[in-house]
Amino acid sequence: MWVRPHLVTPDRTTVPIESGIPISIQDESAREIVVHPDLPGAWITSQRTLDAAGQPSSPPSSFGDCLYGESDIPSLQHVDRCITDLGAQGYQQQVTYHPAGDFWALQWAETGIYLGLALALTGFCAWWIRRRLN
Repeated sequence: MWVRPHLVTPDRTTVPIESGIPISIQDESAREIVVHPDLPGAWITSQRTLDAAGQPSSPPSSFGDCLYGESDIPSLQHVDRCITDLGAQGYQQQVTYHPAGDFWALQWAETGIYLGLALALTGFCAWWIRRRLN
């Protein structure tokens, strides 16, 4: 998970935060929103919220107040209204992902790395054993 996202250049898209796009809110302070865009088979590696100017930003505190102002568990209609309000303020979600078509490129790149490491380790072991036997 550490190296794999860097083996093949990921794609990046910006999607609006609006009603009808599934989201998940990471904590009660609403400091992170995760949008689930329609990217079938994609491996989403990162997301960040952008403000109306396109700069990375946390959602405004008014979003958290909107969600949790009335009760601890807001209704779906209430959540939908808060999301619509956030989208109306110009907030968007930037999604970095590998499309499903990158799967085999990632598999072959990883295979090459593992084979290279295995060959290097084999060579080191052969050198070490010869050195010890002499």
